[in-house]
Amino acid sequence: MALIDVHQHVIPKVYKDALARVGVLGSGENPWPAWSLERQLELMDELGIGATLISIASPGAYFGDIEFTRQLVKACNEAMQQIVSGNPGKFGAMGFVSLPDVEAACRDVEHVLDVLKLDGINLQTHAGHRYLGHPEENELYAELDRRRAVVFVHPQRPAAQNAPQYAFPAGYTELTFDTTRAITNMLYTGMLAKYPNIRWIMPHGATELLAICLAGAAGYMLASAIIVPGRLRRATALKRVGAPALTIELGCMVMLVIAGVIEGFVSPSAIDYPTRIGVLLASIALWALYFFGAGRNRGARPDEPPGG
Repeated sequence: MALIDVHQHVIPKVYKDALARVGVLGSGENPWPAWSLERQLELMDELGIGATLISIASPGAYFGDIEFTRQLVKACNEAMQQIVSGNPGKFGAMGFVSLPDVEAACRDVEHVLDVLKLDGINLQTHAGHRYLGHPEENELYAELDRRRAVVFVHPQRPAAQNAPQYAFPAGYTELTFDTTRAITNMLYTGMLAKYPNIRWIMPHGATELLAICLAGAAGYMLASAIIVPGRLRRATALKRVGAPALTIELGCMVMLVIAGVIEGFVSPSAIDYPTRIGVLLASIALWALYFFGAGRNRGARPDEPPGG
C-alpha cells in the first residue's frame, strides 16, 4: 500500500530568487537544500510514497514588507499549482496566505481554494510578532472555519530580539517549541473552540506539547496537596504525591531530550525510511517503559488521594 506524505516542502525557484533579493539565502543557519522536482519524485519512488502534500516552510513569506509578501504568496501558490497540475495524482498542495495582512490573507484563501483548487492552507506559527490565535486574525479563522479548510501549520524561529545563542543550530529546539507556543496561544485565546471546523495538521512539536501538559499535571498534583489536602496533613499529602510528581517531571525531561535528538539529528539526516520508523518505535517504547513502569512502581496509593 502506497504511503501519503502530508509533510514535504518544496523550494520553487521563484521563492529562492525573491528571498535572495531581501538577503535571505536559506532557512535559519542552513543554506537551501538542493531541491528539485525530479529528485522529489525519485525520493517518493524510493520510499514507496504514492502521493505528497507539498508546502513551503520556514522562513515563510513575511519579512517586514507586506507588499513583498503579497506578491511572493501569489507567485508561490501559482508555482505549486503548476507542480500539482503537471503531475496528476502525485501531489496536492497547501497554499500560502499574506499574513499579517488579514484582509489580504482572506483573499488568498479564496484564490487558493476556489481558483487554484489547491487542497488547503499553509500557515506559519507566527507572522511578525503575532502568533496564531491572535484575535486580530479572527476574520481569517472564521473564513477557514466556514470552509472546513485543512490547515497545515509550520513553525518558524521566533522573532524575539536578543535571542539566546546556542552551541547548536537554533532550529533544533526553536522550531519545535514555536509549534508549542502557537498551540498554547490558540488554546489560551479560545480560538480552537470558537472555530472547531478547521482541520489542523501540526508537525514539529507534539512531543514537546505533551511533555508540557504532563509537567502541568505534575504541578497540579503538588498544588492540590498544598491547597486542598483533605483529611491529610499537608506534609503527609506532599510526601504521598512527591514521588509520582517527580517521576512525571523526570519523564518529561526524557521526552524533551529524545524529541531534541529526533528533530536535531534524525529528521534532517538521510537515513532510510525503515530506520526512521525504528527510531520512532524505540522512542515510544522508552516513554511507555518509563511512564507505565517507573510510574506504576513509584505511584501514590490510590485509596488515599491527596485531595481527600
